[in-house]
Amino acid sequence: MNKVFNINLGGYPFTIDEDAYEHLSSYLKTIHRHFRDSDGYEEITGDIEARLAELFQESLDNRPIVTLKDVRNAIAIMGTPEDFGAEAAFDADEDEAPKTGAKTKYRTGKRLFRNPDDEVIGGVCSGIAAYFGIPDPLWVRLLFVLIAISGGVGIPAYLILWAILPKAESASDRLSMRGEPINVSNIGKIIEGEMEHLSTKVSELGDELSSKFGSKKKSYGKAGDVRGVLAQGIAFLGSLIRGLIELLQKIIRPIFVIVGIALLIALAVLWVASLIGLSYGSPFLDFLFPQTIMSVLSVTNILVIIGIPLVSLFMLVMRLLFHTRISRAWRTGLWVFWSVNVASFFFLGSILARDFTTGREMPQQTFGDFPETETLSLEMMENPYADNWYFLGEPLQFVDHQLVSYDIRLTIERSETGQFELVQSHYSRGRTTEDATRLAEAVQYRIDPQGAKVLLSPHFQLPAGNRWRAQHVDLILRVPEGKSVSLSREVSDKLYDIELDENQKHPWWYSECKTWTMGPDGMYCPEWIEKNNQEKQLSVKDFSKLHIKSTVPVKVRQAEPGQFSVRIKGKQDDLDKLLVVQVGSTLDLSQEGSLSSSASVEIDLPMLESLTVEEDVVLELSGFQQAQMELALAGNSEVKAHLEVDQLVLRQS
Repeated sequence: MNKVFNINLGGYPFTIDEDAYEHLSSYLKTIHRHFRDSDGYEEITGDIEARLAELFQESLDNRPIVTLKDVRNAIAIMGTPEDFGAEAAFDADEDEAPKTGAKTKYRTGKRLFRNPDDEVIGGVCSGIAAYFGIPDPLWVRLLFVLIAISGGVGIPAYLILWAILPKAESASDRLSMRGEPINVSNIGKIIEGEMEHLSTKVSELGDELSSKFGSKKKSYGKAGDVRGVLAQGIAFLGSLIRGLIELLQKIIRPIFVIVGIALLIALAVLWVASLIGLSYGSPFLDFLFPQTIMSVLSVTNILVIIGIPLVSLFMLVMRLLFHTRISRAWRTGLWVFWSVNVASFFFLGSILARDFTTGREMPQQTFGDFPETETLSLEMMENPYADNWYFLGEPLQFVDHQLVSYDIRLTIERSETGQFELVQSHYSRGRTTEDATRLAEAVQYRIDPQGAKVLLSPHFQLPAGNRWRAQHVDLILRVPEGKSVSLSREVSDKLYDIELDENQKHPWWYSECKTWTMGPDGMYCPEWIEKNNQEKQLSVKDFSKLHIKSTVPVKVRQAEPGQFSVRIKGKQDDLDKLLVVQVGSTLDLSQEGSLSSSASVEIDLPMLESLTVEEDVVLELSGFQQAQMELALAGNSEVKAHLEVDQLVLRQS
């Protein structure tokens, strides 16, 4: 049974038994005594202890205690005192490290580092040179420069390597960079060499300053040598790039501060807007969540989810401006609290989502006893809540602690009975089919038939105690063929779907048409078709050249000899905006302002000598049989041509 000790070696804690502790202590005392007079004494001994700690970590695996065997194995790798010319402070046992003739060879694999001892910009090139055993990193630098100036990937490759490669900070890193064994002898040599190199550099700097400010003479040594010139050039380039990087850092830092402040203001506005919106919409939450505590918790979650990033961004801006720091405990606590609120928010959302999983449509009543009439009129009742401003989005309104919905959906389709029919049904979602059915049945909606006129309520109320589950009222109006339906503007706004005649043109907005008629192929709007199918015939003749400066679609056809015609179709506004002017044998077509999609022009003439188009236009040419024709078209014009022309000249601009 041995005693154990807790030690700190190279910054790592270890538990070590008594025999191993004494052996390790003697070994370290020998090392400290050997390097005590070296310039890099502290760095050498620190690196050796750090390397010993790494070896112990590798050998321990999952064992808790460092044993004498572990210490001896580490010493065998690092080297005994005799290996680096020191006198041992302890007696080596017979089973100590292998004798010189059979010494264990322990070499680390090469690792790629940035070399800070020979850096021009970031030490990447000198690190690569050390890894591949290239004596002079100048050639690696030249390779990067050549790739960069030849349009290659030299610069981005260098920046990527600069970002991902670690810097060789310690003597162990520098030895790994060269692939040399990391032992006491090599660590001592490399640090002593660095100290000597630093001393030489300081001496050279003093000589250069003395020469520059004393005798005014410069000594370049081998400045005439090609290598010296290249080295100076690359050093200058490195200094220039370093200066640019420092300048960019000074420029980018205030930009980050400005962007951070802008984001801070934006998030602050968002947070205030959320606070106002949640305060405004809080009554609706009682109709949404099944329990009041869930409403309160959801509001808290939203404010925290927005607020904590706002606080974090504020701390970041303060850190950039005033170099203040927030303790890790505070930062961790804030983000843990934020994560809890995010989880809570999604948990509440999942609970609420289950209340919308099932939908049910419940038919209510059918109105079919309408008098014989060609046109059935649908109008809205007067809205008693029109002056109430408390809207929660377009379909919902909060009135006197009641939730009012304007979600009324009107569909028009063909009647198979030859009679007008109006079918009313209510829809709702719920957690189960029974819940959805109960909520749909609870909807109260009014319809008031008055002969050939039907009055519809603009809204319905949710009864007290019922939750909002996307309830709406569906109205289906069935219209016989040949009959019409007249819709007020308010009813047109409720149109959800119409069985349209696809062979007819229709308005973009249903509200643009008041009276719809059921034809053999579906509903169409006679008044809109008539309004948008105006036609104007122009009296022009004796022209053979066309010049088009308009976006209107144009059809050009060959006519019989002596026959000329120009027809403009579309809305009356289109007819007024399109201008046709004849100058000699040239017909000019232009426009003032924008045109509707229904506008078009048809031109018939016996022979077309030339056609010039200056706008992007859809053009159709057909029927021409002649000796020659010249076409000059704008860039994106679309042309369909069916021609028989012996000589066709086509110019595209």
